[in-house]
Amino acid sequence: MVRKTEKEVDTEDGETILTMPSLECLGVVRQTGRVGVVKTASVELSTARVHGLARADALEIPLALRAQTDRPIVLAFK
Repeated sequence: MVRKTEKEVDTEDGETILTMPSLECLGVVRQTGRVGVVKTASVELSTARVHGLARADALEIPLALRAQTDRPIVLAFK
């Protein structure tokens, strides 16, 4: 799944916190897979709250999904 998000932000204060889309699996005992995040703007990304996911190497994301973007994957989770 590819999820695209665009949001206009006011950058006058020098730091802006954005709430990104969330993923939630309902009614499952165990869910496996990988999630990757790419960016198209010159911004710094960090994670404040991550529940139920562990950091992963971008190379752990299947090639078929990595091929859907021409940008580097900057955050990856499993």
